[in-house]
Amino acid sequence: MRSLAVPFLVLVAFTSAPALASDPAALVKANCSGCHGPGGKGDSDAAVSMKAPQITGESAGTIVAAVKGSSAHQETAEALSDADLKAIAAYLSEQ
Repeated sequence: MRSLAVPFLVLVAFTSAPALASDPAALVKANCSGCHGPGGKGDSDAAVSMKAPQITGESAGTIVAAVKGSSAHQETAEALSDADLKAIAAYLSEQ
């Protein structure tokens, strides 16, 4: 019985991670809004004072490249899976 516990936990861990990618609005709120403002429009007081640009409407590829290539986004890039980052980028590019 104990031998089934580990594969089950691994299965749960891998099946719940993609579920986050299916809620890109929540990912944006948790990972982007603090600097780029609600919805990524760069219009909050924090975004204006930090000179954080609007990220909505950019191409998904541009957003992914900016996050992965910027030292300001290093922690975020390391914390997000590629699937989550792509989900965020696709969502923001459609806004």
